[in-house]
Amino acid sequence: MRRIPARCLALACCFATLAPSLALAAEPEEEGPKDKKLSFGVGLLAFVGAGFIDKPSNRDATKGGGPAHDDFYPGFGGGTYGGGLMLEGRFLGIVGLEMDIFRSSDRGRGDVTVNGVKSTIELGQSAWHIPLLVKATISISPYVRPCIFAGPELVFPGDASASASPNVAAPVGPTPTATVDNYTMITGGLGFEFRLPIKDVDVRIPLSFRGSYHSLGSTVGDRIHYTATGWVIDTTWKYQTQATLGASYFF
Repeated sequence: MRRIPARCLALACCFATLAPSLALAAEPEEEGPKDKKLSFGVGLLAFVGAGFIDKPSNRDATKGGGPAHDDFYPGFGGGTYGGGLMLEGRFLGIVGLEMDIFRSSDRGRGDVTVNGVKSTIELGQSAWHIPLLVKATISISPYVRPCIFAGPELVFPGDASASASPNVAAPVGPTPTATVDNYTMITGGLGFEFRLPIKDVDVRIPLSFRGSYHSLGSTVGDRIHYTATGWVIDTTWKYQTQATLGASYFF
């Protein structure tokens, strides 16, 4: 009987030891969840942000007669917060159309000085928002995906208010009030979508950063006018920013 050379025996032992590891390494890694050709999502979102109205460059004319009063429109800035519902349809996990329905509470303030007296003017309103956003999602991993989006945002405001503290004497009356009509903003931004590693359940955490713009008139007269009882300020926001966080279920 021939003896097995020591070198061959050593190689055989090494192979026997490494074989299980090599077999495991040869197996493909477990893939993450795959996207459906067409999927739908529903969820909730909450947000905080800020709104701004700039000071018009043209200070010449004002509604209601009389000259524009530079002192009575300083520009405004303040906070916004709210929440609501989000709906989305997505094709191949890449191209989507998102519609949100949410309620916001908006506040802003600006300081004026009239006849040497400083006063703070505060604006406020609540509003329903319906953004219609076209979205593109990039699949960098099964569980984390960046996205960009843009589209119109319909705004239906209500409960507009304005006050001055301490009050200041306007040309035809001391009491500021507010008015606002429905308007449309252009909204865009970027975000991330985090898919939770839950088997057979598609739950995602969307995080986004949004900016919105609405064109206002360039004169004081487009934003403020005077009546027999006081002066009226339009509380339509020109710029708004939001950071949103939500939870959604896709099927």
